[in-house]
Amino acid sequence: ESRVQLSSNLVTVARRYLDADAPSVAGAEQAAAALGAARTPGEKYRANAGLDSAFGTLYAELGEKSLSEQDARYRARIQTDFQSRNATISHDAYNRVAQNFNEGVLGSFPAGLLGAATGIQPLELYR
Repeated sequence: ESRVQLSSNLVTVARRYLDADAPSVAGAEQAAAALGAARTPGEKYRANAGLDSAFGTLYAELGEKSLSEQDARYRARIQTDFQSRNATISHDAYNRVAQNFNEGVLGSFPAGLLGAATGIQPLELYR
């Protein structure tokens, strides 16, 4: 997951300027770990939202520090890439395809009956 890596990159920069036990650093690390451990679309959605929040908190706190010119540029580039990955996720067709399967295939006859008889479950949406 590229957002986990980008968050890790921001944590690396933050460690140069913030206390090692800063809550914002720990929050970003925990949120990244949660996203890495998430398995289902719903879990990934919730973990991604948590990472988004933790990243924003760390980014803002780091912005209050006097960064080197190189780190300031890197911080900005990390945020741009992080937001770009989120935009990519938001435009992904998974939810539309999954909804079409759930309603169009599993909701139709005879596929709905066959699906129920064989244990085919509706696809979980990313939300």
